[in-house]
Parts: sequence; C-alpha cells; structure tokens
Amino acid sequence: MRKNLCIILILILCFTTTVTYADEENKSSDLQTQRDELKRQLDEANIDLNDIQADLSNNLKQIEKLDEKIAESEEELQKQEGKIIELKDSIEEIEQELEIVTEKHDKQKEIFEKRIVTLYEAGETQYLDLILKSRSLSDFLSNYYVVSQLAEADKNLLDELKDKKKTIDLSKQKIENERKELAIIVENQTRVSRTLQNTKIIRE
Repeated sequence: MRKNLCIILILILCFTTTVTYADEENKSSDLQTQRDELKRQLDEANIDLNDIQADLSNNLKQIEKLDEKIAESEEELQKQEGKIIELKDSIEEIEQELEIVTEKHDKQKEIFEKRIVTLYEAGETQYLDLILKSRSLSDFLSNYYVVSQLAEADKNLLDELKDKKKTIDLSKQKIENERKELAIIVENQTRVSRTLQNTKIIRE
C-alpha cells in the first residue's frame, strides 16, 4: 500500500513539473513573439523615420534653392531699378541739353538766314565794292580787314550751325536708344517681378 502511494505521489509530482515547465515554455515563447513583433515595429518605424528625414532634407534643399532664387531675383530687380533711374535721369538731362542747343541753333539759323538775305539783296559784289571804294591804302586795308572779318564771321556761324545740327541729331539718336534700352529693362523687370512672386508663392 505504501509502495502504491509513493508511486502515485511521484506520478503527480512529475505531471505537475511537466505542466509547470510547459507553461513556462509557452510564456517564454509568447514573450519572444512579442519581442519579435516589437522589433519589427521598431524597424518599420526607423524606416519611416529615415524616409521622413530624407523628405525633410529634400524639402529643405528645395527651400534653400527657392531662397537663393528669390535673393537673386530681388538683387536683379534692384539693379534694374537703379538702371531705370539712371536712364531716366540721362534722358531728362539730354532732353534739357537738346532744348538749349536747339534754341541756340534756331537763333543762329535765323541770323544766318537774315545775313544771306541781306547779302542777296545787296548783290554778290558787296564785299568787292566795299574794297574798290577804298580811297587810300589805309582805307583799303581797313575795308579789307572788315570784309575778311565778316567772311570769317559768316564761316564761323555756318560751322556752328553744322556742329549744333550734328549735336542735335546725335542727342535725338541717344535719347531714342536709351528709351529703347529703358523699355527692354522695364519689360525684364516685369518678368523678373512675376517670377519672384511665383517663387514666393511656391516657397510658402
């Protein structure tokens, strides 16, 4: 009887130990599964984080490029604005000079035309008659000097008229060229300004 009882106790002890070991093994397996799942989730999170960091880095680079483009556009606009002011001032100055030169030219032209009319009315031999009417050598020399001075004055007046006419033509051409240049700069400024606004919109 005692022998049978010992056998029963040994069997119960073995069964209990086996069950306990099986439970421990199951718990250990579940814990490993959880660890594996956590590791998988962590790996996925790291991949997502790397992707986010890459996207963020690309976005930052794009923003830097946009900032550089904005800075370049603003600098170009500033230069163009300075050039526009410079051209407008130059055109205004040339126009003022042109007005003065034109006024002088018109006055000298009027004097010259009157002089030509006077010479025409007096006849072609006016200078010659003045010299031939000399009554003495001193009178001849005096009349000759007067005639030479008048001729020199006429020549100088004609030369001045030619120079002023040339100056007027050059000034008009310069004004036309600078106005064309100004129009091109204003057009470029409009284009750059539009590009700048679009870049700022993209930047936002």
